[in-house]
Amino acid sequence: MFAVPETVKQTASTLWAALQPLKLDTPGLPPMLPGGLPVIGHAVEMRTDPVAMMMRGRAMFGDLFCLRLPGALAVAMTGHAAQEKYFRFRDDEVSQREAYQLMTPVFGKGIAYDAEPHIMKEQLGFFHQALRDSRLRTYAEGFVAEAELHFGKWGREGVVNMLDVGNEVTLHTSTRCLLGEKMRHNLSREFSQLYHDLEGGINVVSFFAPYLPLPSMRRRDRARVKMGSSSARSSRRGGTTRRCTRTSCRP
Repeated sequence: MFAVPETVKQTASTLWAALQPLKLDTPGLPPMLPGGLPVIGHAVEMRTDPVAMMMRGRAMFGDLFCLRLPGALAVAMTGHAAQEKYFRFRDDEVSQREAYQLMTPVFGKGIAYDAEPHIMKEQLGFFHQALRDSRLRTYAEGFVAEAELHFGKWGREGVVNMLDVGNEVTLHTSTRCLLGEKMRHNLSREFSQLYHDLEGGINVVSFFAPYLPLPSMRRRDRARVKMGSSSARSSRRGGTTRRCTRTSCRP
């Protein structure tokens, strides 16, 4: 007798669901985007050139159209009117928890979309406060400071990878704005790499099989563990020790 790891059971269940036929004749669905492959649908196109795929669907059908992913139908909502409708949906009309289960291995169990609805609402409320219009207007100074700090070190010429540079500057800027300047200056290059590995675990495959043991998923899982330890060290260096539960932190 041996216990099957939870990640193995979840992956097997997800892959089995992906092999089941989709109900394409559901009443009220928007028109289906042509193309796609058996079983995996439009997943390859979504992975290789999602912008072209969305533009093709919008040119054919306008604001709303369907596309097929392994084991699921997705509805693309493009344009101002459709997106406004989406963001005004109530919690009892659409399920964030169901749609964002791919984020559970990124954030960890019991956090955000994996938490109970009332806990999830409380946790996400922390971010909503930081993204209010009044707060967003105060972040411009931090954007300028980070740009000057980073690009002010450059010489008159050289060669850089702008994808890596952009990721690093974005991480530093968002940390300064959302977590504070003290936490920002406690960041290390290792933290930037860990963030990159976490981000790499959010891809087309993770939409339907977030626990598939691919290299990107393994790097994501290792990064989540290391980032937790790194954040704890940064907090201690910043002179703040906190006791945290799933919903709150206090001195």
